[in-house]
Amino acid sequence: MNDIKLCDFNTCTQCSSCISVCPQKCITRDYSKEGFFRPLIDDVKCVKCGLCLKSCHILNLTRKPNLPINTFAAWTNIDEIRAKSSSGGVFSELAMRILDLGGVVVGASYQENLKVKHIIIDKHKDIELLRGSKYVQSEITSDLYSNIRSLLKQDKMVLFSGTPCQVSALYSFLKKDYSNLLTVDLVCHGTPSQLAFDIYLNKIKITPRPGDTFSFRYTQGWGFSLSYKGKSISQWKSFYLKAFNKNLMFNESCYSCRYSSSKRVGDITIGDFWGIGTTIPFLHSTQKGISLLQVNTEKGGAFVDELNSLTMVKRPLQEALNGNHNLNVASFRPVGRNAFYDDLNQLHPNKLILKYKLYPSIRDYLRPIKRLIRSLL
Repeated sequence: MNDIKLCDFNTCTQCSSCISVCPQKCITRDYSKEGFFRPLIDDVKCVKCGLCLKSCHILNLTRKPNLPINTFAAWTNIDEIRAKSSSGGVFSELAMRILDLGGVVVGASYQENLKVKHIIIDKHKDIELLRGSKYVQSEITSDLYSNIRSLLKQDKMVLFSGTPCQVSALYSFLKKDYSNLLTVDLVCHGTPSQLAFDIYLNKIKITPRPGDTFSFRYTQGWGFSLSYKGKSISQWKSFYLKAFNKNLMFNESCYSCRYSSSKRVGDITIGDFWGIGTTIPFLHSTQKGISLLQVNTEKGGAFVDELNSLTMVKRPLQEALNGNHNLNVASFRPVGRNAFYDDLNQLHPNKLILKYKLYPSIRDYLRPIKRLIRSLL
């Protein structure tokens, strides 16, 4: 091969597959001022083998997406797990089953100083490290995919959970499916950079230390509420979540995401079942959270059938599509995206909040009161 040209910065998802596969270790991360990187090839070390091109899921889509076979509203029957989960606790049920079978689970975790990275766990007590939504781009280290491949070749069951682009990248790296690999893609709205999250924490005077916890979700019901080390962050200081919901911080590739579709790349798709019951009656309480569970392959279906402590209610696919925007189209790119990272870095929080209208609404203040009333009834 005479020329090695990876996908451009606006389509790169920073999946790290090209970096992982390079035998010469000549591809590095070139970070932008927004905290996203592009793979940078050292032309002196490069031997033009082309493996990086073949492992790029943007240039070579190894895994063909599938329409769901079945769509369910689902939740765990274990109240303790449901209370700690972002919605219905489906991920925890999947993870527990894999670990029961002697396998490993791969997913996003807060590491030192609240850096979000994908890690591999093999113990039940570590499921809590992967549990919960993290609205930050999770780093894929250069050895993660190869470690997963080694485990698969050892006949270990592997559950890989991540954004659809990360799931697709894994398949492109592996070049094939494995019978002992189960993939779970998330209904993804978009990924802000770790830098954006770090700047936010600094602006609200949080200095993370090893072992600190952070949550984007209300953990005793179904909803959004930021908390640090178990203590709620005020609505006015929760502007990161507002910016996330306004699409102001995403990686450029998120705005043209090929995976924001009803056709899914993972064996299973999970997310919140927003809008459930709005058109077709749903005869169960939604107060504690309801997960969307889509079975996309026969392998995924066979595995879900083994989850004895999971309640599943079959629902129409269209209901899920109606309530989950990113099962239809990619998140739109707002005009404010052009300057947001510069402003996030430079403006006082109050000026940033006012400029981008990131202040709390009346509903934000009423929501906790409604939760309290429901809990007393």
